[in-house]
Amino acid sequence: MIGDTETALLDAVKGLFGNTLRDVDTHPGTWDDVAIKRMLLSEPAVYLAWLGCGPGRTSREVESHWVFYVCASMLNGREGDRLGIYQIVERLVAGINWKTFGSTTGMKLTKGQNLYTDAQGGAGCALYGLYFSGTTPIDTSIDLSSLDDYERHWQTWKQPDGTPPFEAHINVNEKQP
Repeated sequence: MIGDTETALLDAVKGLFGNTLRDVDTHPGTWDDVAIKRMLLSEPAVYLAWLGCGPGRTSREVESHWVFYVCASMLNGREGDRLGIYQIVERLVAGINWKTFGSTTGMKLTKGQNLYTDAQGGAGCALYGLYFSGTTPIDTSIDLSSLDDYERHWQTWKQPDGTPPFEAHINVNEKQP
């Protein structure tokens, strides 16, 4: 459900922009310095991330939330011969809003936001987020008996703040004497 929607959204963005964007990809998943640097240095670019989901109208669907991170070197590319944030945002909204992608229907714009930080300002890049949500069906035909049991669980805590990390490696199916 998530993977097919993601693939369809990325394909749609590539179709909307052809070869005019330097990069169209999924968000790397972290906001570390390497990921931010990659995003800011690859403008003009669009990165996609699934933000999660909330309840749907019925028990067989969820409301999926997605964001497109839009990077460009200027707000309005009209002054130059290249895409700016405004041109990318306008084309994305026109191409995504109220359409179906994979199994997700009715993708609707919920918010557009300037994501300015000092890091991007220093890099000479504008970064905006376009937030969409759409209805995604839940596959209720999953046979739970076909799923393997988890054998191990690994977790790290830092409770309370400032204490050394506490690590636990638990063998879930280990029989206790």
